[in-house]
Amino acid sequence: MFGFPVVINKTPGNAYLAASHPVVNLTSTSRDDNHGCGAFGIWYYIKQLGKHWVTVGETYVPTSHATQHFTYAEGQSSSLGWGISASAKYGTWSGSGTYSWSSSFKEKWPTFGAHRSVWYTTAFKWAEYGCRLPGQVNFALYGQHPNGYAGGADTRKPTFIPPTPRRFCVKQISGSTPTSNNSTAVIWTAKLAVQAVKDDAALGFEASAQTGFDGNAQITYTVSRTRYLCGWKDFPGGTPRQTVIRR
Repeated sequence: MFGFPVVINKTPGNAYLAASHPVVNLTSTSRDDNHGCGAFGIWYYIKQLGKHWVTVGETYVPTSHATQHFTYAEGQSSSLGWGISASAKYGTWSGSGTYSWSSSFKEKWPTFGAHRSVWYTTAFKWAEYGCRLPGQVNFALYGQHPNGYAGGADTRKPTFIPPTPRRFCVKQISGSTPTSNNSTAVIWTAKLAVQAVKDDAALGFEASAQTGFDGNAQITYTVSRTRYLCGWKDFPGGTPRQTVIRR
């Protein structure tokens, strides 16, 4: 079973068109066993769990003469944690893969200045579901995953700055504006010392979150004096996961 989130836009004449056409390579996708519900099991909606603020972007400017900006555009998809439990009781939940959901409108954060780093958060709605197997009345499994985009723009103060090796730094002359494009972002989890999804409505598990940086989820730095843009796992033009402006 595979799910493909798509944003649908109304056009003149009451026609409805998909806003984008995602390309999915099924041959390289790991097998999905319906998140433990079995080949013939069906997930049924139980209740809404409210909204949760999700970390969808990050910028780091621990130096002078540089600004930072982040945009989360309509149609951008984030891969968010899916939790499962055999009983739905407190303390029995665990992560079981991810579930993608797309934003339904654009959120544009203000531009922040030098000597500051920012984690950008927006809100998604979560719900609880029950897995029912053929011939059974009771639920065999319970799940929690996103079922809507709430919107909103907020920030959090980072608790750390990524350790970027000097070998992954590139020079940025004064007036240049490096902008992210088609890069895999870091997966936010508790192991990275950050609560990826703020628990506004008692999620049963610590959800992960990942938003790839591309034309719809874009980081922009602007430097007014020569600085260096550094990546964590690769050069900024490759797959750095996290980027930092350094002196």
